[in-house]
Amino acid sequence: GIDADAHEIKEANIRKNRTDARYIVGDLMDPPILPPVDAILCMHVMEHIKNPKKLFDVFSRQLAPDGKLLILTSNRKNPLYFGNALCPLWVNNWLKQLFHLEINRTQLFYRANTEKELRRVLNDSKLGITHLSYCLDIPMTLHSTPYRICWLLLHTFLVSARLTRLFPMIAIICQKEK
Repeated sequence: GIDADAHEIKEANIRKNRTDARYIVGDLMDPPILPPVDAILCMHVMEHIKNPKKLFDVFSRQLAPDGKLLILTSNRKNPLYFGNALCPLWVNNWLKQLFHLEINRTQLFYRANTEKELRRVLNDSKLGITHLSYCLDIPMTLHSTPYRICWLLLHTFLVSARLTRLFPMIAIICQKEK
């Protein structure tokens, strides 16, 4: 795995359960030269990318023939993320200092966070979609335990009521085109 956050890489290396897994600090847009991989997992990344086409080109180059890309991303149409999209980073930093409340830690762009945008950019990068679905999203602001319990109860209700489109996350599996 590659992440710009050294703390996240350190945590991943501590938690890893596979001896062949490798986690390094790096820039996704300009990754180190690595051998081709069979699969790439891209979770909660797309909303932070200024140039999604460039990132998908990097993924396409990095994938082995018939390699797969799994993308899990928040959907810009999710009402819980509306505030994140409007909240400048300086406001988040101010809220964090004054109230220890964090809305988002990094800048958000939402350039490829709808089904239509993702289909267009993936097609341009020669990554064919083999599966696309929607699932319930748990916003990062709700990851602390008290909020998570409330969200899980709400999640149970929404799934049982089949209302997953209210708070959708987009899940896509792509395959490198030959």
